[in-house]
Amino acid sequence: EIWKPLYRYTCLIALGLFKDEADVENSPEQTFSPNLKPGDIKYKDLNGDGKIDSNDMTEIGDPTVPQIVYGFGGSMQYKNFDFSVFFQGVAKTSLMMQNIHPFTSDQTTLLDFIAKDYWTEENPNPNAEYPRLISNLDSHNNFMNSTYWLRSAAFLRLKNVEIGYDFKKLLLSKVSEIQGLRLYFSGSNL
Repeated sequence: EIWKPLYRYTCLIALGLFKDEADVENSPEQTFSPNLKPGDIKYKDLNGDGKIDSNDMTEIGDPTVPQIVYGFGGSMQYKNFDFSVFFQGVAKTSLMMQNIHPFTSDQTTLLDFIAKDYWTEENPNPNAEYPRLISNLDSHNNFMNSTYWLRSAAFLRLKNVEIGYDFKKLLLSKVSEIQGLRLYFSGSNL
């Protein structure tokens, strides 16, 4: 690549989960942990040397710093009512899911997506959202930085909303001393 953005993740390319013992046996040697089993993450051998190691890591994904930050909004008025809204978002940015793994000292709860879709012998889904559950997490193959854990961090959120009613126009003809009276409701970070 001639041009590449800064702050991208260096990680392995995940090919899904091992389907069965034959899939483990017929795949390149995964050097990050011994005794791989069905349900573990399978990685791509980028350099073609027959083993998966740090030489198979590549920069991939969008940068950790958003390349696009944007916002837009509008307002309108009808008789004595007014309404305004503002949206904010970022695009072309990635995040690596970390510290989400059950059975660690950092994670005391089980995330919903893990509980609903993880690989088991009863549910040998090679495209499960989470690999097989293991209790020994020290430098296991499943927890290497990889595209399996890489997600888009783009978002669009409703930042501000305001709805108001202007009493000034209503009362101006009856009481000339009124400087302005407006009742409004607003919300932030909705």
